[in-house]
Amino acid sequence: MDERVRALCIGRHPLLSDYLARFFVAMGLDASAVVGLEDGQIAAREQRVDVIFCEYDLVAPMTPEVWERMALLSAAPVVVVSMTRDPSEARLVDLAGISGYVYLPAMTRERLLSVLASIRRVATTYSLVERGGSVAGEAIRNQ
Repeated sequence: MDERVRALCIGRHPLLSDYLARFFVAMGLDASAVVGLEDGQIAAREQRVDVIFCEYDLVAPMTPEVWERMALLSAAPVVVVSMTRDPSEARLVDLAGISGYVYLPAMTRERLLSVLASIRRVATTYSLVERGGSVAGEAIRNQ
């Protein structure tokens, strides 16, 4: 990756948060770790990150309405991460407002690049939509 992507990794335990950060650093990202959604929201406000990787088990117990109101979603695209739950096992209701889903045992650098490219396209489209519909329509056609 030419430009290092800045990532925030949020887990429910320090060992898991640190593992996620090390995993994504090994994939070529600049990653930091925090524990819990509350500290994650604080870190997301204080740091300028390109993507937030959040452990699935932190998101799963929340209702979509609560999750969608969290400030975390407006800080950067959020990608749910799981080491044990295959994407086919994830309930779609758990993923409201989420930009992507990563199953770590199957993650490769190429797959990560694909996820990050997809997030950038979506983020660009949303940004353009906020600035005016005609530009957004043009951006969507060019993807």
